[in-house]
Amino acid sequence: MRAFGLAAVAMVLAHNAHAQDALRGSVIEQSPVVQNWAGVYGGGQMSYVLGNSNFTNVTGPLISDMLRFTRIEDEMMVSTWPVISNSASDGTRTTGFGGFIGYNTQWDELVLGMDINYMRTNYKNSASGTMERVATLSNDFQYDVTATAQSQIQVTDVVTAR
Repeated sequence: MRAFGLAAVAMVLAHNAHAQDALRGSVIEQSPVVQNWAGVYGGGQMSYVLGNSNFTNVTGPLISDMLRFTRIEDEMMVSTWPVISNSASDGTRTTGFGGFIGYNTQWDELVLGMDINYMRTNYKNSASGTMERVATLSNDFQYDVTATAQSQIQVTDVVTAR
């Protein structure tokens, strides 16, 4: 027990002696730690994709083009109908994998880099819908118009460069 006490006192005195040197003007120089971030790097990655696709109003431009200069489009405005609603396309889940490679260069504390990232996935989402209207137009003819649409999105390969 006595040896433990003497060791504790010796550590305190040694620490105080070092502090006294600093107070008298002695400078303790420490070289700065410099990290080198330059070079090539790479790696692999896995992903979990939870996505939503908004198909609302996706049919408008196509219907407008198909029915341009017609009384049906001018008076019934079929291209503005919400044929496909967004509710049919919520919550698609999938996984993916990929890799990246890059290069950094460093000048003092400034690090500049570039990398390329590739991801392989199989994200699919689709929606469909139908709307029907019957109307008598300005030419006194009755029209029964049905708009049916299906839309799909699929993403398999994603490449980014930064």
